[in-house]
Order: sequence, then structure tokens, then C-alpha cells
Amino acid sequence: MLTKKQMQSLPAGRHLIEPNLYLRVRSATSKYFTFKYALNGSRKELTLGKFEDLTVSQAREQVAKCRLLLAKGIDPKFAKEKKKKSIKDVQQKQLTFKQFYDKILPDILNAKQLHGDNSKRKYTHMPYTYLMPVLGKMPISEIKTADILRCLKPLWFRIPPTALKMRLVLELIFGYAKQQGYYTGDNPATYKYNLDMYLPPYGKIHETQHRRHTSNDDLRHLLKLAAVWHWWFPRSLQPLMIMLTALLVCRANECCGLSWKEIDLEAKTITLPKERKKFKVGDPFVIPLSKQALWVINEIRKINKTTKDLIFQRDCGNKLHSENVRQLMTKTPTCLHGMRTNFRNWAVRNDVMFEVAETSLMHAVSNNATVRSYLRDDFLDLRMNAMQQWADYILPMDILTGEFLSEEQKAKLKAVPYHEKGRGWVGLYNDHWDLGL
Repeated sequence: MLTKKQMQSLPAGRHLIEPNLYLRVRSATSKYFTFKYALNGSRKELTLGKFEDLTVSQAREQVAKCRLLLAKGIDPKFAKEKKKKSIKDVQQKQLTFKQFYDKILPDILNAKQLHGDNSKRKYTHMPYTYLMPVLGKMPISEIKTADILRCLKPLWFRIPPTALKMRLVLELIFGYAKQQGYYTGDNPATYKYNLDMYLPPYGKIHETQHRRHTSNDDLRHLLKLAAVWHWWFPRSLQPLMIMLTALLVCRANECCGLSWKEIDLEAKTITLPKERKKFKVGDPFVIPLSKQALWVINEIRKINKTTKDLIFQRDCGNKLHSENVRQLMTKTPTCLHGMRTNFRNWAVRNDVMFEVAETSLMHAVSNNATVRSYLRDDFLDLRMNAMQQWADYILPMDILTGEFLSEEQKAKLKAVPYHEKGRGWVGLYNDHWDLGL
């Protein structure tokens, strides 16, 4: 009979320890005790465990148990798999809602391919605020529709937009749980024929609030103030972002996340990769640059003399986030996204082709798949012309460069103490210094 010390020096291969008990050696660090047996005319082999994890006597005890099972006509391999499954079932039943969500959160974020902290909050922050206090400690396998209602009902009437987001997140979570075997039965977070019996439709309790937009005249005045702010405080990135967002008619996150490698000053274009588009599908999107947009980008380059990737990032590494600029815009009757509405209305009044206007906004020109399959032109030349007309309308070059300012107005601006410049946007917008703009 070989001792365990003698077994340590055995060469690669299968070595008999005693009847039915073998040591399978694959390498110096890979050794397994196995049980060889025959059942119903078939030869089989069952791995008992690693050499370093089992003593010889423990391996013998397992062999004895296997022989008893064989005597009863039970396949030891089947019995082992059944035991493993029952252990897994117990573990799954004991797994709490929070533990499961922590487990799948990386997969969700990877699948969603979200960019920006604001878009990630729906999954990284809000569930822990609104779902975990009620569901967090409950075994996920035991959660029922009544528990979902207990969580959602207080939110449904108080903060409907948040409640809707959380219901969709819950439906996603239980979809994962069913797919991975942690939940059986129907998804308890579905709305139709389930929660709709207790919660009224979202549209009946919440009136959709469209993004703020203002008249084109007010927008032009707002951009004039942004140009003045830039002349007055040329090291600030905020007014440049406001102006560039308006000129490109892109989404705030798309503008704020612009990198130098996406900009081609020679071709006068920006190429937005599909990963940075809202729906992250299709080909990269090319945005034509007007003279005004090129001027703004060159001004950014004067400020941001950096090797950093993003254009709205200083040498110190600090980045400008769209949320920072959105906060500034709350003092005005419009918002960054509302400028896109201004462009769309202007396009109608100035006979810009429907396809050109919609493509400029990065919208699908049709909901019909057949139409989309034939209409594949990006209308770049027509969009270039339209974007230049739009730029000339909302932000003429003399306004953009501050040339329209009188000497008196320039003197008033220069007279403002440096420490007050930080509140420049609010002050300018409220005509705090009576500049007569």
C-alpha cells in the first residue's frame, strides 16, 4: 500500500491505490483521487477530490460510500451531481436581493455601455436609494408582486419619473434572476397584467415635461451674453461649451465628451464614433463645422494647451461636465437640449429639407425600415450649408468675437473686480452691470 508521501513522487498517469481507488497524476501540481467502477455494462470514473485536499483515509471513506450506492443500483456520479445541485439551490434561495444585484451590476453596466455618471445613476445609485431599504435583505427567490408593490407604490404617486425607472430596473433584475436560475415563476415586476391592476398608467399621473426652449430671439441674446462672457473672462470653458453646443446642435454629453482626435480641422468636420452616439449603433456620425464652430474650437485650444484627450479638460486634469453647464442654464429660460428644438423650428421656417434637418440632429429620417434601407445619404454637403446658415443666424462672427462691444461696455466689464468674474454668467444674464446688451 502506497503512503501519501510515496504518492507525491509518482509520475504522470493513473495509479492504483486499492481496488476502485486511483490517483490520476497530470503534473506535479495536478493530482486527483478517482473512483473507477462499472454500471450497467459501462465503465465510469468519478473524481473524488484533489490530492492536496484529501487524505488517503478520506478518499477510502468516499470509495466506501460509492460502493454502498452501487449496491443500491445508484450511480455515484449522479448522486454527486444531485448533491451539488441541491447545495446550489439552497445557496440561490438564500441569496438576498442586494447580493444578487451586486453580483449582476457589472454585467448590466457592460451591456448598457453607459457613458457619464448621470446616465449610470439609474443603476449605480438609485436602486440603493429606493429599492434596497425594502427589498435588499429579502431572499431574491421569495420576492413576490406584493413586495414589488410595497416598494414602488409610495414612489409611484410622489415621484413618478423615478418610480418608472425603478420598475424598469426591477424588471431587468428579475429577468437576469430567471435566466440564471435564481428565480422561478413569472417576473414580478412586469406592468401589463400584473402591476397595472394596482398602479395607474404613468401617463395619467405624470404630465410629460418637455425640455425647456425659448424663442430664437432669446436664444440669440443668450448666446450674445455667452460671447461677452468669453471676451470678459477668456480662460473660462463654460461659455465656449454653451456656444459650441448651440452651433453643433448635438446633445450636451456628446459635446462635453468631444476629444481632439474626433476633430478634423482640415476637413472641417467632427467624426463621432458610434459608441458616443445616443443609441450606439450604425456608422460613425460626421458633423460639419461652421466658421463659428471652428473659431470656438480654436479658442478652446488656446485655453486647453494639453495632451489630454478631451477638449474640455485642462492641464490640471479637471474636466468640464455637461451637468455643470446645465446648472448654469437653469438661470435662463432654455437649456442645452432646448437649443436643438430651436434649430428644428428654424429649419422648418427656412425651408431646410426634412431629411437634412433630422440627420443634423442625429435622428432617424424614418421609422420605416424599407425607407431607411434606401435612404442612406448623410447629406453632408447640404448639412454643411444648413449649419453655416444656422450659425450666421444665432451667432454672427462680430458677436462671437466681441467686436460689437463698445469701448464703454468694455470699460465697464474691465472694471468688475476679478473675484466677481466667477459669477459672471448669472450677473450678465440678469444685466447686473447694466451693459445695455
